Amino acid sequence: MRSSNERPPTTVAIIGVGAHGQLHAEAYAALPNARLVAVADVQEERARQVAATFGVPRWYTDFRELLGKITPDIV
Repeated sequence: MRSSNERPPTTVAIIGVGAHGQLHAEAYAALPNARLVAVADVQEERARQVAATFGVPRWYTDFRELLGKITPDIV
């Protein structure tokens, strides 16, 4: 349970999960105050794989669809 002065985790989406995007996903996944909520990549298998690896609940092949469905704190 969160105390009244504890902030909720910062939600994060990553667009483009090639080599650098995967590094970003790894870094955000390791932060206790961040939560990866979505990834997007034009290569479906890459988006799916990165989402599975880091426990990301949503993946997309079109960043516009991602941004139309969720509103992360950081992209």
